[in-house]
Order: sequence, then C-alpha cells, then structure tokens
Amino acid sequence: MKAASVSDERVDTSSLQDGGLTIYGTEEAGKFLHPEKPIKPKTLDNWRHRGMGPRFLRIGGRIGYFEKDLLTYLESRRFASTSDYTERKKK
Repeated sequence: MKAASVSDERVDTSSLQDGGLTIYGTEEAGKFLHPEKPIKPKTLDNWRHRGMGPRFLRIGGRIGYFEKDLLTYLESRRFASTSDYTERKKK
C-alpha cells in the first residue's frame, strides 16, 4: 500500500474561510511552529503516527493543520519554570 503524500504547500481554504481560519500543509506547519529552525515534515509525520504533536486533518491523501490547532499546541508547550516542565513531564 502506497503511503499518502504529504503536501508542502498551504491547502486551498477558499471555501473554508471562517473568521481567519487557515489550514497549513506539513512543511508550512513546521515553519509556523518554529520559524528559526522549522520542524521537519518527517518529524511531524512521526508525531502523527505516535499521537503526539498538534491536531491534524486528512483530506484525501493530504495532511493539513488548522492554524488554531498549531497555536493550541504551542500554548500547551509553554512553561512558567523548569520545575513546571518537570512536573508536567511526570504526568
């Protein structure tokens, strides 16, 4: 069985616009998550298979990420201190 191809472009959302709703392809999502050193598409693929990382959607054979889900994921990775990180990591 052939693996689904992963789009490296922004998915056309002209029919999905709803108050700034934007869908990013895998490569663009990686750049959104870390602009200085983008997350590699393969890393996002691995995260999806392991149930980690941001929520995603599959449209046909394409993978997309809502901007709001990328922002939610980033927010979930914020910590007030290193002890906050250690405590959350234990859970």
